[in-house]
Amino acid sequence: QLIQEGITLELVGEILRVQERSSHKIPQWIEDISQELSERFVDPPSLSELAGEHHVHPVHLARTFRKHQGCSVGEYVRNIRIERACHLLAHTTLSLAEIAFKMGFADQSHFTNLFKRALGTTPGAYRKSFI
Repeated sequence: QLIQEGITLELVGEILRVQERSSHKIPQWIEDISQELSERFVDPPSLSELAGEHHVHPVHLARTFRKHQGCSVGEYVRNIRIERACHLLAHTTLSLAEIAFKMGFADQSHFTNLFKRALGTTPGAYRKSFI
C-alpha cells in the first residue's frame, strides 16, 4: 500500500509539473516580437510601435516580454547586438568603430562600455583571444 501511495503521489506531482510548464507557454505574439527584434536589432521599433502592431498595451507587452524572455525589450536588443558583435570580432577584421556602427550602437565608446559591462572584457581584448 505504501508503494502504491508513493507511485500515485509521484504521478500527481508529474501531472502538476506538466500543467505548470504548459501554463507558462510563451504567447505567439511574444515569439513574433522576439523574431522581429532579432531581424531588426540595428534599428528596432519602439515599444509603442510593437504594441500597436500586436494589438496589446505597451505596459502589458513590457511585462509579458520580461516574464517570458527574462529581460526587457531593450536588454533583449542589446544582447542580440553584443552577440552579433562577438561574431564579427571573432571572424572579421572590421574596426571596432565599424562593428559599433553595423550593430546599431551610438559610437565606439558606447559599444565598448556596453560590451565590457556584458562580458567583463573589452571588444579589443575579446578579439585578441581569437588570434
